[in-house]
Amino acid sequence: MGGGLQFLNKKSWHTGGMKQREAVWKREQEHAREEAKLKELQKQIAEEKEQDALKQLAENNRHQKKTQERLDFMYNTPLASVEAESGGAGALEEEERKKFLLGEKKVDLSGVKETQVSQCERVAGSSGGAGAFLPSAYSEDT
Repeated sequence: MGGGLQFLNKKSWHTGGMKQREAVWKREQEHAREEAKLKELQKQIAEEKEQDALKQLAENNRHQKKTQERLDFMYNTPLASVEAESGGAGALEEEERKKFLLGEKKVDLSGVKETQVSQCERVAGSSGGAGAFLPSAYSEDT
């Protein structure tokens, strides 16, 4: 004969339906990803604790000078180490920006194409207001 209750799988509320099984599978996958992240973070924390313990041991045995922690941990990121290796190029750029903003340094436009410079001059020289930045279709006199 045939299974008399097979029609139940097609009901939206039944747990044997395809949509329900898919939703459960997605939640299980998300849970597995979160667990992997937690394990990775726990591993990282354990490595940091081990490094701190070794550092403390070296300081206690006077193999290394004691250092004050302060806020050094904030600057010990991979990005900060790359900037330190580059020779402080970021500080030089920051000084140039400050000089430009204070008006002490002028912008060199020799590397910019003439068409771009003329477009900028046209926009800067046109009558002020929003019409200077809008295309002609949106200007106020139409």
